[in-house]
Amino acid sequence: MAKSLEELDSKFWKTLKKNAGIKSSGFFKKADASVGKHIEALNKAREKFEFTQLTEDLFSYQKALDKLADTFDKFVSAKHLDEIEENDLKKKEKDELVLEIKKWSGQIATAKEDLDKKLKKFVASLGDKLDKFDSLEGPKKKVVWDKIGISDTFNL
Repeated sequence: MAKSLEELDSKFWKTLKKNAGIKSSGFFKKADASVGKHIEALNKAREKFEFTQLTEDLFSYQKALDKLADTFDKFVSAKHLDEIEENDLKKKEKDELVLEIKKWSGQIATAKEDLDKKLKKFVASLGDKLDKFDSLEGPKKKVVWDKIGISDTFNL
């Protein structure tokens, strides 16, 4: 059932929870309550930036990624996934859930670190001209996005 972070959506999250029995487990109810919400917020922010390519939307994506990272960290640390009791989940479902969540946590952390580096480079390269960047024509923006690596992050 492995999916990349870009493919992760709240529907898949709900299916994974249902298959693992989380929905019926009081052990998980509160900890996972906001994960789906933050997954959707990240996906919407990604789509919006890909469409507008405005710096404001890029920073909104960064903020959504930060919130999802925090949510996953809370979920993982609050529930100590490796220590889930067998009466809460069946072994196969537990192993699958733990593997998926650890993969996504890693992907989120890597994406967050990568984007943070790119945005620092972006802000440093434009300095006080950051506000004027959004008024550039698309091809001129693309040159900057390519140079900094934002194009690779968003398949622009």
